[in-house]
Amino acid sequence: MATAVDETNPPAEPAIPRLRPLGKGPETRIVIGNLYLQEKKYAEAVQEFEAVLRENPDSAMAHFGLGNVYLRQRQGDRAAVCYATALRHNPELAEARYGLGLVHLQEKRLEEAAEEFRRSLHLSPDRPLVRFTLGNVYLAQKRESEAVEELREALRLKPDFVLASLRLGRTLLAMGQDAEAFEAYRGALESNPQLASAHVRLGDLHASQRRYAEAIAEYQAALATRPTLLAAHERLGDMHAEQGHYAEALAAYQEAARLKPARAAIYLKLGNLHLAHGRQEEAVGALQEAVRHNRFFAEARRRLGNVYASQGKHARAILEYRAAIWVNPKRTQVHVDLGDAYREQCDLRNAAASYRKALEIDPNLEAAQERLAAIGETPGDKS
Repeated sequence: MATAVDETNPPAEPAIPRLRPLGKGPETRIVIGNLYLQEKKYAEAVQEFEAVLRENPDSAMAHFGLGNVYLRQRQGDRAAVCYATALRHNPELAEARYGLGLVHLQEKRLEEAAEEFRRSLHLSPDRPLVRFTLGNVYLAQKRESEAVEELREALRLKPDFVLASLRLGRTLLAMGQDAEAFEAYRGALESNPQLASAHVRLGDLHASQRRYAEAIAEYQAALATRPTLLAAHERLGDMHAEQGHYAEALAAYQEAARLKPARAAIYLKLGNLHLAHGRQEEAVGALQEAVRHNRFFAEARRRLGNVYASQGKHARAILEYRAAIWVNPKRTQVHVDLGDAYREQCDLRNAAASYRKALEIDPNLEAAQERLAAIGETPGDKS
């Protein structure tokens, strides 16, 4: 069975060049050092590489191996010295150029990293991992077109490069190229049919175009592979909720809440679902749960205020609206809702103040203008 893969960053160190069959000399120590490195036995790896350098200080591969150890340990300065020394002894060692690029990347020096990756590719152009990493740097620099070019080249060199397919699909989707993104995700699934994250991305594409049946099928395929994938349960609930399928949406959201009980956004969705089907008491319980997990959740506070207002509990609604405004004072609708709650309590002074606050944020907000006029006030009248 194919192994599930997620979108992750490339390996922490450059690939180790192929060596000749083992002998009894320094080459054997380098191979052993690399094995220790893969097992995260860094002290033992350093001993092997340093033993080689005591016999042969000009060994580019030993300096390169030490650079990989220090890169793994996030000792960028020491890693850079080792890679530079390796290149002094072997200027054609493309992997050392890649290592220097990774050092720069660790330190978030994106342009320097990109330059080293390009120099590495100049020495050895047919290396998909370097293309992939350079594409990621371009994405961080918001150079999407160049990123797409590198990711496509990585896939040309390695058609089953799943991470490149996923990143390419995500990039194309962000660029509004939905059809090309669809093909990229399909390519990832051809390489690994068990890839849950690709099913979720395809589901999102279908959902954005209101192809609900196709979206649901993709989310279900993701869950068949990874039954505990939170995003798939949550999006499955979204699709059923949009179609008015109360029971199915409820089951999906409840499973998501079971998987991550502290995720406040799920309880907001549950609250909205209950409200859409006239279940106010269940909605209040879900929204209170959202606020319990995140007391700064302004939208949950607003929705809870709306329910209280619809039940005639205006004092409680005012408390929720004021809490929402404290978190996000720029949300005009909450100021209008607060004004309405004050008006229902015959507190016209505070109602007018709330409507004016909404108009300070958006002077053209008709809802606030109309409400002020209804209580005999004008926007500029603050008496």
